[in-house]
Amino acid sequence: MLRFLLITAVLATLSGCSLLAPRDSIGVEGVRALLAWTVSKAPLPGFSQEPGTAWIFDRAERVFVVCDWIDAAFRLSDDVRVIRIASSDVDRLWEVHGFDQTVWVYFDMIPEYRFSEAPLPPHSAIQLRYSFGNAGAHRYHFAFWNGSDGLQCAGFLVDSS
Repeated sequence: MLRFLLITAVLATLSGCSLLAPRDSIGVEGVRALLAWTVSKAPLPGFSQEPGTAWIFDRAERVFVVCDWIDAAFRLSDDVRVIRIASSDVDRLWEVHGFDQTVWVYFDMIPEYRFSEAPLPPHSAIQLRYSFGNAGAHRYHFAFWNGSDGLQCAGFLVDSS
């Protein structure tokens, strides 16, 4: 059995595949960058705005992240407050935590990024939504692509409440 696994891993490596590769590696890096932008206030490459109500992440004891399109094996943040959950667990965890020191973050793939008038290089389009009780909710759309300087993005605030 070990021999079979080793041969499979070698063949996958030689064919340019990864046994754990995500469907969309640019999307994975985009989600990581967005979490760093919201949770740690890290800059986003090509985007100068700060996240709306950024202070909510400073006050949160936990940040529940729903991102079902990225395999749970992929770590999205090094911040100990960031906890990946499946969308099927939201109702159960909501009953326990609600907005009590909890920010709820949702990442969705969207068909395309429609804000730019100039054509973009091939990109991953991501919707980011987050909320924290009466502090409100925010929804952004972002496009991420690999540029000559590494990961690049464009984005805009869709709405907030």
